Amino acid sequence: MRVFLAFSILLFVASCNNKKIEPGEQVEWNLLVAEQIEVSLNPTGLAFLSAEVSFETSEECSVEIYVDGAEPVQYSLDEYASSHTVPIVGLYPGVNNQVTIRLRTKEDATSERDILIKTEDTPEYLPEITIDELQESMMEPGMHLQGLHLGYGAYFGSHPMIFDNSGKLRWHLDLSHKETILWPVQVFENGNFFFTDGAGVVEFNWLGHQVNYWETLGYRGHHDLIELPNENFLISVQKYGATIDVGGSEIETTDDHIIEVDRVTGAVVHEYDMRAIQDVDRYDLSNNAVDWFHMNAVWYDEVDDAILVSGRNQSVVKIDRESGDLIWIMAPHKGWGMAGRDGTGFETSDYLLTAVDASGNALDTSFQNGNAVNSDFDWPWGQHAPMRLPNGNIAMFDNGYNRAFGNAAPYSRGVEYKVNDGNKTIQQVWEWGSDRGTDFYSIIISDIDYLPETQNRLITSGFVNGGTGFIGKVVEVPEGSDLPVFEATLEFTNTFGTGEFGWGQIDILYRSERLEIKPTM
Repeated sequence: MRVFLAFSILLFVASCNNKKIEPGEQVEWNLLVAEQIEVSLNPTGLAFLSAEVSFETSEECSVEIYVDGAEPVQYSLDEYASSHTVPIVGLYPGVNNQVTIRLRTKEDATSERDILIKTEDTPEYLPEITIDELQESMMEPGMHLQGLHLGYGAYFGSHPMIFDNSGKLRWHLDLSHKETILWPVQVFENGNFFFTDGAGVVEFNWLGHQVNYWETLGYRGHHDLIELPNENFLISVQKYGATIDVGGSEIETTDDHIIEVDRVTGAVVHEYDMRAIQDVDRYDLSNNAVDWFHMNAVWYDEVDDAILVSGRNQSVVKIDRESGDLIWIMAPHKGWGMAGRDGTGFETSDYLLTAVDASGNALDTSFQNGNAVNSDFDWPWGQHAPMRLPNGNIAMFDNGYNRAFGNAAPYSRGVEYKVNDGNKTIQQVWEWGSDRGTDFYSIIISDIDYLPETQNRLITSGFVNGGTGFIGKVVEVPEGSDLPVFEATLEFTNTFGTGEFGWGQIDILYRSERLEIKPTM
């Protein structure tokens, strides 16, 4: 829909256009913008809470946007230009939004104009959002970016969205036309959104324009994609044709490789093979030869120039980025043997971390093997999203999948470990969520983030049985505290799927992030 907002310029146009603009002066709008503003609501058809405004200025100006409301959105586009096409993001649904456009010349002369933009109501297929806890003074600033994926029966349709502290939807991108899951949702350094869609890496801007695409021939991207300091991509993938030897038979595997893709050329410049450094015959946690590892996350450790890798069905491992050599394995000690696609590699048990108590003493064998758990130490089970914290510790979301090999009550949690690479020891130093039991238990997906301004932790349990249906939970917890300062519940509708557990039949919340709305040109 294109709406033209024509402003009256019938009086004094000639005199205005000839008037000299003084440095630092606040001037009439018509002195800088002598033509009409063109407003295009949802120009891509994918982002119904966004618009694009276009206009010309008589002098080169920068632009600042202010979306009015109980939780206003404000951002600047600092590039000076005389021809402007400006994204308007952060609108409220179903209302006439007042948006202020502020112009600034290179000599600091300013002008502004208010416009109204009417948006549609929130689609009923999106989850209902309830704010359960809100202590804004103790929270990390920003809004709540959600990696939402809706089940469409045969596939997941991706619907990344942002809501504010009142639970109001403020941004949404409908990518269901791709008919495949795009994940994870995240904003890279250039301010745009990046995903893997399986066949490659796709870049979108905030309005839903596809900006770029990098095809990954021979690989299927799955679960994770990160940006390295050199701006290359690190992607968890399936390598087509990769196999393991199972009793003399070659079985094609999935999700057990990582590739680094050159952002300029699109070439694969590094490949990391988990088969070479893990025991592919270890089925103690999940008896599935094809999906023996199930890589679901990668994290670059810039301090050690290393990569943290999460294999849901095996372990968290740390590898050297340059060589790919194994540094350690974080997992229960039960069942580890020889590495290699055919079991002819090195002994993996030599790389297992030893669990220790607060005094540095090794715990007994039952804890090492994963047969016993308590509040002081437990291994991660079916984990997601490991990351290195600024203090050097390792945090992750511990799903609790098959905890203690099925001999413990189900619960999920955010957890933090102190790892000594040299001594190969691991000590649990913090956890949150275990006391909630099944009310926070997500057998799949989920996330944890470190929030840099407050040092709080943002924990996402993405698929919780809420009793009457499945829900997602987003909780912010201060460091060293058991009491959340923010908690939200997303109640899934399962509008397009059956709601029964299965691929493409359910709605899920993969990850959450905290961010400021700051679109790029």
